[in-house]
Amino acid sequence: MPHPDKTLPTGFLLNEYRVESVLGSAGFGVTYLVTDCSLNLKVALKKYQPVDVVTRGPDYLISAHMRADADSLD
Repeated sequence: MPHPDKTLPTGFLLNEYRVESVLGSAGFGVTYLVTDCSLNLKVALKKYQPVDVVTRGPDYLISAHMRADADSLD
């Protein structure tokens, strides 16, 4: 299971999606079980979050380790 400070917390709102739980993680990202609040439907959401390239801060924002990698996150 992923380290807690690398994932979004339960209940976190990401646009219209509310995080329910973490389904899994690997080197390129984290997969969440989320509820689409506009459709009231549970779906899986994969966040691109390569561990060698980015860090999640205490404000839950992702930032690149190196400036050159920032463009690949858009």
